[in-house]
Amino acid sequence: MDLRCLIVAIEPDGLEMRVLSDRRDGPNRETLSCQREVRTLARRGLQRTLEVVADGDVEMIGSSGFTMREDSPFLLSVSNNDQAAKGA
Repeated sequence: MDLRCLIVAIEPDGLEMRVLSDRRDGPNRETLSCQREVRTLARRGLQRTLEVVADGDVEMIGSSGFTMREDSPFLLSVSNNDQAAKGA
């Protein structure tokens, strides 16, 4: 299972996460095994995001809103930068 998109929304009652993944084979989505895989993907995605933000490699690609602002940062991963530097 590969993480394709991780959406995090901070709600008054807690944190809402949407984990979009690409999986060809694996456990049924209602099993405990699938829940563990999704938790692992979310955790890895959050850890990777925090590492990239900590390194300061963030490019703003858009913003919108008037009274409530929505900014869209694009986070360049450390591994992607290394591959680009190597010409991969």
